Amino acid sequence: MTRGRLLFWFLADLRRRDPQKTRYDPDFRESVVVGNNEGPGTPDRAEHPALLLPCQVEPERDDEQRPTPAGGAPASRLGLVFHFADLERRGLVDPDTGAPLLRAGDRLAGLYTRTGGLVRRFVPGLYAVEVRSIGWGLGGTRNLALVLFHDRPQAAGRSMG
Repeated sequence: MTRGRLLFWFLADLRRRDPQKTRYDPDFRESVVVGNNEGPGTPDRAEHPALLLPCQVEPERDDEQRPTPAGGAPASRLGLVFHFADLERRGLVDPDTGAPLLRAGDRLAGLYTRTGGLVRRFVPGLYAVEVRSIGWGLGGTRNLALVLFHDRPQAAGRSMG
C-alpha cells in the first residue's frame, strides 16, 4: 500500500544544529553570540553537514517587517512539508521514538528546484520553531511532517550601555 507523495516539491537546503559542538552561555543557556562592535552579532553555532531534502512549500509570510523602536524586524514565516519516507531514507527518524530528527533551531538556508536551480536563499536563514507529524492514516501509517520556520531578528554585537 502506498504512503502518498509530495505535490509540487522543491529541495530544502537544511542546516541541522549540532548541540554537541555549539558553545552555550552558562547563564542564559543559549548559543554564544560573537560580535565585532560594528553590527549584529552572529551565534557561534555548530551545524551538521548541509542536507538537500524534498519538501512541499507552504508559504505564510514573506519579507514582512514588524515595527520596533529600533526599526523594522523581519517577520517571515514558511512551512515545509516533508515525507517520512524521505526522512527515513536519510536516517532522520529516531529508531527508538519514531520522532523526526529535524528540531527547533535547525536552519533553512535556501530552496531549490528539483534540478538544483536556486529559487530562494535565506540569509542568514529561517529557523525551525516547530516540528510535528501531520499526515496520519494514509495507507495505515504516518506519512508527513510539517516544519515551521521563522525569521530571527539579529542581536546587536555590543550592549548599548
